[in-house]
Amino acid sequence: MFEFGSRQRCQREHLCLVCLSARVSQNCQKEVPEAVSSGFTKAYPKASVKNYLREMPEGKTCYELETKDSSIKRDIIRAANSEVIEIEKP
Repeated sequence: MFEFGSRQRCQREHLCLVCLSARVSQNCQKEVPEAVSSGFTKAYPKASVKNYLREMPEGKTCYELETKDSSIKRDIIRAANSEVIEIEKP
């Protein structure tokens, strides 16, 4: 599991030391591997993705999906192989 540190400080703007060193790319839906998007759809069939972010902590590519399922919001971080790294409920 990756260490992301305190993400609350940088969730909105993604501007903290962790995020700057991780090289965050916003709205990268076209770059998201099929395994990540299909894994999300399988786990949350009624949810929608509001935004995709590509992060590279420690040089490892992962994707943060900002999602909404009915009234439940989740930020789900998945590795490129679709492994769930972290689930946050903002």
